[in-house]
Amino acid sequence: MNQIEFTGKLFDYKEFRKYSDTFCELGNAAGDGLQRAIIANFKYIIGIEAAEMYYDICLERFKNKDNVVLFLGKSVSQLPYIVEMRKDNPMIVYLDAHVSGPTSFGWDDWIKNGEESEAAQDKTIKAELNIILSHYNRHIICIDDVNGLTDGHAEEYMQICLNANPDYKFQFWDENLSGDPAFYYKDKILVCIP
Repeated sequence: MNQIEFTGKLFDYKEFRKYSDTFCELGNAAGDGLQRAIIANFKYIIGIEAAEMYYDICLERFKNKDNVVLFLGKSVSQLPYIVEMRKDNPMIVYLDAHVSGPTSFGWDDWIKNGEESEAAQDKTIKAELNIILSHYNRHIICIDDVNGLTDGHAEEYMQICLNANPDYKFQFWDENLSGDPAFYYKDKILVCIP
């Protein structure tokens, strides 16, 4: 396995601005990640959201931001079009379109079908990675909710990246969106950098 670094640092969107002027988030919810990309001064910001309620919230929230383009639909349906447009230029792709709670798109299906659900975290992430890397294997990929090497999925995601491009290196970043120490998550985000 190529280099794996546990940064011990909080994920900061500004850290990744040096790699690309384009940020694409899969799974926007109310748009907080898109807002952080705006603050980090990304020139182009793309959002994909499957839940119509959240899509509408983001439309209203970013209606005056000409550099934010939003797509309604499942990430695996919208992503091929977006990565085809960027096939010769790297972008930061933040994968967060998987089920992570009762307000997430696909929650009911996940409750009913568990890991067999189309919306299950591991299934969604693997499908997204394969779409991204089949078009261009130099994107910087950030995968939320990985939580280090605890369950084996991170190693699978890294191997998918390495199969597409053996130059990928990997970093784990911490997350604390609220500032409350009770919600500090160590090694929560896996970042794949070619």
